[in-house]
Amino acid sequence: MKKSKFYLLSGFLGLVATTLIVSSLASAHGLGGQFDRGNISPERQQAMEEARQEMETYHNVIVTALDNGDYEAWKTAMDSHPRITDIINADNFGQFVQMHNYMQEGDFEAAQEIRDELGLEKAGPMMGMGFGRGLRMGHQFRGENLVE
Repeated sequence: MKKSKFYLLSGFLGLVATTLIVSSLASAHGLGGQFDRGNISPERQQAMEEARQEMETYHNVIVTALDNGDYEAWKTAMDSHPRITDIINADNFGQFVQMHNYMQEGDFEAAQEIRDELGLEKAGPMMGMGFGRGLRMGHQFRGENLVE
């Protein structure tokens, strides 16, 4: 009986000691607040906000060009992305705009038909977020490349 109490008490004390050690190590290394925005420097917060605004502006320029059917404005915005501008040109831009309109309306089957006709890669859920395009954890938006 004494032996089982001894083992139970030893196990309990070991668990308490392990918990205290792990929590103090995590606290010492700042792991507890890893995702807390309060730990981000004001300079980093400003840089993140500027990058977000730049990305939003870029997106708005492209969407406005598509909504207006303005190939030249779209091409100017997309010039840093030669893969898409190698496929979409002044001759097939109307189809590309129609594909965009279908997607805005939620008609993804019709949009996919146009994608296939244009020779664009297959769209899937979350493709617009970089998934399926070779982006992995660790790649960060730096403002100069929005699409890989």
